[in-house]
Amino acid sequence: MAYYNSVSVPRIYINIPEYLAYIGWSYGANIASDTIFRTLPVSPNIFMDSSFTIPDGLLGTQCFIAVLGHTLKTDNFNYEVTTNDVDGDGASTVETLTAIVNGTPASGYNGYSISTFSGGGTNLHISMADQTVEGDEPGSLGNISSVVAGVYFEFPHSPDLKLTLSYETGTKTIETKGGASLSNTMWRPPLWGNLGPWELNNPDSETTGQTLAHSSRRTWNLSFSFLDKTNTFPKYNALNRLVDQEETLPDDETLLTSDDFFSAVWNKVGTALPFIFQPDKDTPEFAICKFDQKNISFQQTLPSRYSVKCKIRECW
Repeated sequence: MAYYNSVSVPRIYINIPEYLAYIGWSYGANIASDTIFRTLPVSPNIFMDSSFTIPDGLLGTQCFIAVLGHTLKTDNFNYEVTTNDVDGDGASTVETLTAIVNGTPASGYNGYSISTFSGGGTNLHISMADQTVEGDEPGSLGNISSVVAGVYFEFPHSPDLKLTLSYETGTKTIETKGGASLSNTMWRPPLWGNLGPWELNNPDSETTGQTLAHSSRRTWNLSFSFLDKTNTFPKYNALNRLVDQEETLPDDETLLTSDDFFSAVWNKVGTALPFIFQPDKDTPEFAICKFDQKNISFQQTLPSRYSVKCKIRECW
């Protein structure tokens, strides 16, 4: 486990409903106009139970759900995820959620929650479950700013030691003709409702001064050497492998189903879409980021090994 802003083995969490809406995929609920399933902005929104039809194989087995900017502790609600057609028989499965942070907010905190689940299937249903016991007044669902769900990519090892983490303050300083220095801060990260970004709060013991939360934009410059080919690219750079052979698993190891970096991350977000970045998979520290580079290049260093450089910049 690494703290003090250290980078160990990073994870990148990709919002699949947002990606499908971005490319114009027609599926399930009216996601194209439903802003709550966008990663940004994280601002108070109206949540309704939603189901999405996902292309078969796209969810894989490394799935997650993140609920950002919520008051689920106050409202006494937890979130649930159901997947359909996991085994091809049309049956639904209530997913077992493994908490990363604040997995059961009704007994935890307001702020944000992230959990992982095994996934699979072709249908994703997200709902909020009232935890009020029988006989008590039913709960009322309040603020939920963003619901991010999809797949995560975990790098196979830590980046090279030559990495940098920089902070931008958004402050411009000018010097007048009289020699005085004038500073003007152009931006600060917006609050998520009443809380700072990535902050937790117990409503029974209010945390005050949320504007004191971190005020700089972070940028990571990372490089990875000796990535195995299976962690870098899909075996088949297409949606199916019919060009090679006909078999019972025509989508296996393709752009659609492979869990390598190019298929799971770059091919989905590129430089356009935001994602959740976790510098160390074992440390509960996160940022909403984009790739801050015009393109990405992979250098083949050995017959089955690649190196790649990434510039990841926080956004809001």
